Amino acid sequence: MDQAASSATPSIHPGRPETADTLLGGYHLLAARVVWLTVAIASVALFLASIPPFYADLLDLSGPHMAWADDSVRIGLEQLGISLRIYAAYSIVVVIALAAVFIGTGALIFWRKPDDRAALFFALTLVVFGAVWPNTLDSLASIHPGLEAIVGVLDTWGFASFFLLFYLFPDGRFVPRWTRWAAVVLVLELVLAEHFLPLR
Repeated sequence: MDQAASSATPSIHPGRPETADTLLGGYHLLAARVVWLTVAIASVALFLASIPPFYADLLDLSGPHMAWADDSVRIGLEQLGISLRIYAAYSIVVVIALAAVFIGTGALIFWRKPDDRAALFFALTLVVFGAVWPNTLDSLASIHPGLEAIVGVLDTWGFASFFLLFYLFPDGRFVPRWTRWAAVVLVLELVLAEHFLPLR
């Protein structure tokens, strides 16, 4: 009897909070899922829309992130017998594969733990980071200036939350607590670098 009761009682690990503390319910859960799906779908849609202009930039060795690609790159590709089309197609395949790993992992976490706020944060972080990290969104924003603000916000969120992941994994809590101040400094630095320092 005592053994059955003891086996039914969940073990409590000292210094480790219960996972029930991170579970969402009711309106909070609904709001979290709506926000998650909205941001995730928007990120993936923008990433997919950015592939054609990014491919065009690769063909011309131009664009926001191709300033380093001078004539020496073109000459080097010719010496290797690699055409610009093959180079561009290979780059697109690599970019899509990398993004698919992050986005797929985030979607899987969302599917398996849709009511855990820490899991939702980690999942959204992976999806947004996977969409912005390949740096294809700037090619889209260069031909659609109205998207610059959205792309900037997603860039900041993607990189800031990705680095925060290392502070918050695995249960969404800062351990030790002083690391939250290091995280604040990191996020402020990223926001300043992304939105203010480039204007100087």
